[in-house]
Amino acid sequence: SDPDAAVQEQLLNLLRNLVCEKEADISEVLQRLGADRLVRLIERKIAMNGDTPCDILMHGCYVLANACTASTAAPKDAIMSSRAILERIKAILLPADGHNVRPDLMIAALWCIINLTWTEDDGSEERI
Repeated sequence: SDPDAAVQEQLLNLLRNLVCEKEADISEVLQRLGADRLVRLIERKIAMNGDTPCDILMHGCYVLANACTASTAAPKDAIMSSRAILERIKAILLPADGHNVRPDLMIAALWCIINLTWTEDDGSEERI
């Protein structure tokens, strides 16, 4: 909740790296923070209201995308229950009014979709 956008960006980048690749690391973060609490944090950071800096949006999307590489369904289910996150991802991928979105932000949002719907994961059909 630091008012400095650079501090917020660094926190999201730290979380992004903590939930990257290793199942044990993802599990540790989710166990200590909780999937629902992590999702609520990301909801606040990437909310549709206001002018969220693009790098905060991008790191927020990558936190979600990385968390969705977990073998458990908890992070995926928590994200799917967040209308705010799903609407923001949709807005990034399908910008209204011809608004240009940075390609790297679109890639981050796309990774969220890919990891949420990975067909080898349990529950992927329901998420799709």
